Amino acid sequence: MENYELIIGGIGAAYTLASIIIRLTPTVEDDKVFNKLAPWHQRALWLADKIFTASVKKK
Repeated sequence: MENYELIIGGIGAAYTLASIIIRLTPTVEDDKVFNKLAPWHQRALWLADKIFTASVKKK
């Protein structure tokens, strides 16, 4: 199945968007793991790196 990259990318994009929304919403508690990872743009880069690494390992 070649569409797994699109699915993984979509999940990653949705998760990144959710983390940005959580960051901008002061009433919602942040994920404790992501609290240790610095600002949200670095979290997005970290997540994208994890997704890219996983997709490269699959091939």
